[in-house]
Amino acid sequence: MKRALVIGCATGVWQEVERAKKLGTYDTVYVIKLAGVDYVDGPFWWVTLHPDFMVEYIALRRSFGHPDNYRVLGPLLEETAPRYRSVPIERRMTYKWDVTKLSGSSGLFAVKAAVEDGHDKIVVAGVPMDGNLGHYRRPQKGNWTTAKNFRPAWEKVIPTLLGRVKSLSGSTSDKLGRPTQEWFDGHTGTTHSGPSGADSEVTNGASLSGVRGPV
Repeated sequence: MKRALVIGCATGVWQEVERAKKLGTYDTVYVIKLAGVDYVDGPFWWVTLHPDFMVEYIALRRSFGHPDNYRVLGPLLEETAPRYRSVPIERRMTYKWDVTKLSGSSGLFAVKAAVEDGHDKIVVAGVPMDGNLGHYRRPQKGNWTTAKNFRPAWEKVIPTLLGRVKSLSGSTSDKLGRPTQEWFDGHTGTTHSGPSGADSEVTNGASLSGVRGPV
């Protein structure tokens, strides 16, 4: 039984991470965008659909004295603007699923990585996708109202995630359900199909299974 934790950037994400940790330990952690600046535990995959921000984020993380205990996971080169293709990315994979070519934001991209890495139980923290919350680091910007633009991708993918992925807040928890101890421990059935959209490439010898560790 392999378990993964996906960490997003919504307000209250770190409280949700603490709740997720109470369920047990995780084989792999996927941390999204700015949350990777503040996440100290490791190792983890630092996930982004925006490689253009990563140089700034990495510098900010180092300025806090946090260790370089991560690898960066981003989109395929052909899904990246040419001017950002030189940004160091250890693992690349497509954000597209078999059931949709739409983007569901970096949150769904991280879930896809966890699915493709063969995790049986995936807990999502700080990815509500309902637009009623803002960014934990940017409260001055207000609620993330453009979340609605990414919901169509989630709606397409959610049927393939049922029983395998649970969320701790927002519309994603309404659709996927919240994780229970019984589910996490594997006492309830988990049914899922194989990986969707398996196009990926690995650089510098990295692999998803190469970044693991209890949380």
